[in-house]
Amino acid sequence: MPSGRASTSDDECRICGSVPHGIHFGVYSCRACAAFFRRTVVNEKTYTCRRTTMDCNVKNTKRYPCRACRFEKCKQLGMKLSNEENNCSNSDSNDPASPLQPTNSVNVAEPLDFPKIKENSSELAYDVEPFLRSIGELINGAQLPLDTPLNPQIRYTALQRLLLAFNHFHVARNVKPRKVFELPDFIKDMESVIFQSCRFMMSCEEFAQLPVSDKWHLLRRSSLNILKLIRMHQAIEAFGFDANDDRLICCSDFYCTADKFTFNTAKMSDSAKENLNRLFRPILEKSLNLVLRPARKIRITREEIVYMCASCVWKIDYDDAPEFSNGTKKVAARFMEELGDDLHNHYKYVMRLDNYVNRLMSMAKLLESLEKMTFMRKEFMVLTKIFDIFSCSYLTVWCSCDSICPIPNTTEVTYKCRNLEMSDQNSSQASEVTESAACVVCENVPAELHFGANTCRACAAFFERSMTSEEDYICRKRTKDCDVSIDSGLYCRFCRLQKCYDVGMALTEEMEE
Repeated sequence: MPSGRASTSDDECRICGSVPHGIHFGVYSCRACAAFFRRTVVNEKTYTCRRTTMDCNVKNTKRYPCRACRFEKCKQLGMKLSNEENNCSNSDSNDPASPLQPTNSVNVAEPLDFPKIKENSSELAYDVEPFLRSIGELINGAQLPLDTPLNPQIRYTALQRLLLAFNHFHVARNVKPRKVFELPDFIKDMESVIFQSCRFMMSCEEFAQLPVSDKWHLLRRSSLNILKLIRMHQAIEAFGFDANDDRLICCSDFYCTADKFTFNTAKMSDSAKENLNRLFRPILEKSLNLVLRPARKIRITREEIVYMCASCVWKIDYDDAPEFSNGTKKVAARFMEELGDDLHNHYKYVMRLDNYVNRLMSMAKLLESLEKMTFMRKEFMVLTKIFDIFSCSYLTVWCSCDSICPIPNTTEVTYKCRNLEMSDQNSSQASEVTESAACVVCENVPAELHFGANTCRACAAFFERSMTSEEDYICRKRTKDCDVSIDSGLYCRFCRLQKCYDVGMALTEEMEE
């Protein structure tokens, strides 16, 4: 849960020092400064410094600040008006447009066409290998780009990046009522959401850099909880926040009520159908009473839903998770701490809440309910198999407790032996590097040989990006001795790059070209 910690520099507008409202045009600022910057750019206004020195005090202590110096400070801090925001300048909204706002049309990538599900008397014959192969290609690949390109000059928070990645999920529009659901269609729809969950996770830089086995375990144990959160989000988007509304989104574009939901399986006996519906209906009732209605009562926001999705992925118990590497546990703890700070800032500066404890308690209960429903789902699978109602290999993969990763690691180390002048030396040293080796820059694991030093992928990517972009960094503390270990949280980029130099990382002329 959020730690409630915020630095004092975040308590004031970066331009004038007054109470901030949120991130406007890439800078943490108040509404007045955001409106001033937008008005100046849209109307193409030009100002002249009152004292002709361009160093006037523009803090809110002065009644009429110099407009030329105020606009210059906005530009120096990185405020930038995009073309889309410029075109929408005549809209009725007082808030400036933001790439972090949900879009009306979302391009959701769907998995490939997999074999059809064949029904026997009490079994759904389904070849799960093509689906696992598709998932394997995703988690073995590189980080997925976000639909809305990020401005490289702006540092986006973890919560903002996840909000953009949330666009991978399908938004239910023009939903239709449906009482009878075909079990194969139900399975295929679940498959689609799991695939979207994988894309959501692979859009996160921290997740994409984890070992493949850890990615698989995180995906398998969290995807069905995320499915419930997505169904909750879709129901709220479609029907609003009325807590008495009992309509549930059961497939992407169809809804029903828990008391009228039925499965239709042509090959099953009447008794098997009745038992299947009787076992499944309590899960729907729990979804309504323990998830959807509590979320509607607090009028849950998109940011809170994204935070809960991230909690389902990254909540790792150090003692009860032996299948995860120590490096992954450290990344998870650091990432959740950063997300907690981001959510605190959202409550304080966007929602203007002085006391948000009740919302945190409601979210904690929602996450606890999801865990209970996961246990119910496992019991459901066991009972349907014991009483020979039906079985499906696909559901067994996602609902069982099997901890073996069925996806082979085919990832090629991107930064291995990238230094051409040292390729022979690197080749001989690479065999000595083990998975448990720590990065010499941030002490993260696992590490490989990149640019002549034993580092993690994140530090290798940071070094290559810094060299090719020739970006200049400034030390945060101005001391040039910041801690850049993985336990320090957000790194000082200046000191991180300096440590890359100190450990001998080098980019050759061939690679720069």
